[in-house]
Amino acid sequence: MIRLSTLFGFRTSVKRLVNAEFARNNSSLASGKLLRSERNGLLCLTYSNERLKNATDFEVYNTVSEQLRMASTDDSVKAVMFRGKGDFYSSGIDLSSFLPYFSSANKETLLKQSRSSIEGYVSAFIDFPKPIIAAVNGPAYGIAVTTLALKDIVVCADTAVFQTPFSIHGFTAEGCSSVTFPQIFGFATANQLLMLSEIINASQALHYGLVSKVFPVAKFDNEVEKLIFGDNGMLTSHSLETIMTTKALTKNEEFKQKLRAANKAECDTLEKLWTSPDFEARVQTFFEKKKQKQKM
Repeated sequence: MIRLSTLFGFRTSVKRLVNAEFARNNSSLASGKLLRSERNGLLCLTYSNERLKNATDFEVYNTVSEQLRMASTDDSVKAVMFRGKGDFYSSGIDLSSFLPYFSSANKETLLKQSRSSIEGYVSAFIDFPKPIIAAVNGPAYGIAVTTLALKDIVVCADTAVFQTPFSIHGFTAEGCSSVTFPQIFGFATANQLLMLSEIINASQALHYGLVSKVFPVAKFDNEVEKLIFGDNGMLTSHSLETIMTTKALTKNEEFKQKLRAANKAECDTLEKLWTSPDFEARVQTFFEKKKQKQKM
């Protein structure tokens, strides 16, 4: 007969081994703004720029693109999950990335490179053949919201809110949202979100179908764990081959071509907007207001 103390000790040892393996597979990428970890077939990419509420920049976009490219042919990776560190999922693009461009003699070249980073980042989601999970652990803004529609399983904490403040900052639709948002929300609501920067909460996101489940924030990590590794979890009870085949059917080549065309058109438009006086003025205004708030 096995003593409870022995069984408990065995479970504790197993947990320590799993945690140790998880820690060994941790790495910091993109100057610490992205964390990479692997566990039992799951590649987890965590936005980790906590000082700026997990804002992302072109270095992050290039790094994610490369990580997805490698994971697509790595048989040890069964699925990829995105989440944010701390209380935020991601506040979207770091607007300070554009400040050096405004006074640069190579402004147009730099903006072309930036446009290429975003287009490549979005393309990486479009073409990734394996399941992508988004564990939206808190508020999400901008490109962090639009790219949710390109992922396969999207769950969020009940503290999550979603906003695409493009017209406030001189941006326009990106992340294929000119195609996906009307499909998900209908044209009227999509216009409210993309044109007027309306904020929706977790319940509304569930209602429209941007997310499939909402979990209480206190239980969020446990629920995500069960979703992936539980008794009926994605990686414990389901056929990866079937999941990938279903993904290939629902996101068939015709649909992906439509997304690629939208991605290119959106990035073409962004590149033009970025050279406009209106965009520069809005970015400068954003940082002036931020300085004023910090002084208060």
